[in-house]
Amino acid sequence: MSNKPKSTKQNTQRQIIRKHLLSGGTITTIDAFSKYGITRLPAIIHVLRQKEKIPIETIRIQGDGHKWWGLNRIPPAKLKEVRRAASDK
Repeated sequence: MSNKPKSTKQNTQRQIIRKHLLSGGTITTIDAFSKYGITRLPAIIHVLRQKEKIPIETIRIQGDGHKWWGLNRIPPAKLKEVRRAASDK
């Protein structure tokens, strides 16, 4: 049996990722799947950027000589401002 939180109407995948990022966390596609069972992280990041105007940056990470994009976070310099705006909603 899995201990991953399940998405419900009250706890959507977008809300899970928003909360994770607002806590100052970073997340990759693999993290999203292993921690939350979320398989479409890029789509969720897109919606958070476009509809909710959250300034999420994607950082290039490197492994075994290959480069790929994948580490998502709210820039530390903007985190306090984004948290304040989120609490005002």
